[in-house]
Amino acid sequence: MKKGILIGLIFVLFATCMYAQDSAIKDEYKSDLTYISVPVFRTYDQRQAYVVMFQRNGNAIGQCLLPKQWFKMDPETKEKKGYLRSLPKLLNPYMTVVYKGGEFHHVVLYMPINRNDSHWSVIVPDIELVDKMNLDTIEINY
Repeated sequence: MKKGILIGLIFVLFATCMYAQDSAIKDEYKSDLTYISVPVFRTYDQRQAYVVMFQRNGNAIGQCLLPKQWFKMDPETKEKKGYLRSLPKLLNPYMTVVYKGGEFHHVVLYMPINRNDSHWSVIVPDIELVDKMNLDTIEINY
């Protein structure tokens, strides 16, 4: 009796394995979008750009410039390259850089709404940052 139940269980196990779904991901479900999220220490608001200080590998600090024109709708493509989102409660500020096909697509900056928060600061407005900015892409050395 026990042998019959054991053989029956083994048969059911093999039968379910034969009808199991293929675990390979089909091409139609694959995405060419990838992203990098980094913690943000401080964001400096300036007339032309946001200067973001973020955490790199280990304890190193990285810096990047996000032109403010990225955060406005482009009339030609009807898209933005930058999004400034309010920070969810109980989270520290962070930045997500999204790549499409290996090239920069857009950036999302999650910051506190209150500009008096310690994660926000201001840079002298008469500094010219245009010559230091890349208006097409962002380089994150993580």
